[in-house]
Amino acid sequence: MDWKDRFAAIFDDVAFKKYRVKIDFATIEKQVAHLRQGDAITYEDLEVIAREDLWPFNRYWMWPAKEQIEDALEKTWDLIIDPASKPDQEIDMLDGLLNIFRNISLVSILLRFVWPEHYAIYSRPSLKILQIERGENDIEEYMNFIHEMKGLRIAFGMDRIADVDMIVWAVSQREDEFEEIRNLISEKLPKELSLADLMKHATTCPLRVAEAYFAAGDYQTAGYWTTRAFERILHQECVRGMGYVPKKKEREMGEIEFLIKCVCGELGHADLEKKLYEMKNLRNSAIHIERPFNKQMAAEFIAGVRKVAGALALTC
Repeated sequence: MDWKDRFAAIFDDVAFKKYRVKIDFATIEKQVAHLRQGDAITYEDLEVIAREDLWPFNRYWMWPAKEQIEDALEKTWDLIIDPASKPDQEIDMLDGLLNIFRNISLVSILLRFVWPEHYAIYSRPSLKILQIERGENDIEEYMNFIHEMKGLRIAFGMDRIADVDMIVWAVSQREDEFEEIRNLISEKLPKELSLADLMKHATTCPLRVAEAYFAAGDYQTAGYWTTRAFERILHQECVRGMGYVPKKKEREMGEIEFLIKCVCGELGHADLEKKLYEMKNLRNSAIHIERPFNKQMAAEFIAGVRKVAGALALTC
């Protein structure tokens, strides 16, 4: 039995003790898999997701009545997209689903079963333990949550964000299971990093996570966490100087380039422009697996981000 099977067994045990039902997410995933092809959502799909014999959906949530949303569901052809292949359409998808269901948790549940690779359930226990940054609206806050889950997926060595969600939920339940899961996941983490450290620093200080992976010789993962730190710095400076993180309107400009222009232009840090663009280039190499990213680049990226943070008097 590999470590993923062992973690799944712990999750099943925790869930059964709490709900007295054997959780079966896989059956639901199979029955709504047709929605991955862009099929319109039917009310029957929602009823499958709400099956009481497979998990305790009805203890916490309720779909809108059929007559309230049936007409809207008929117009959902091609609304659900693969966010990996069509990232520019992700927010439009979330907005469209939220207009139908009026509840971000319900939207997240639907997406978790259609695309378990990319989505998790927006739930209070997980939000609390990960200390998710509040967004300006429900969609932004959910994307902050998914952003954190992506980082944990890489750190845990998991293939799907939905499986990370299961770990986080189990950790949130009871101390005895937390201890067992912590010991289990430690097999996949650098010796300098515990599960508690990872969850604490993922949001507040991702550069510490990057340094732990760098010390362990995993430069690609170190680059990913340094990217998180770099983006956090840009967001922090925008919030400090403008009161919010501005949204780009020009499609031809990337999100990071837009934030750099805000920091160097509107916020008066022109002296950092060259260094910020150097960090942007290293970021692009770090997040695109097909590009070379080695020990020297990881070291330069970590040192550069720390230098920028120091110049701005920010933590990362």
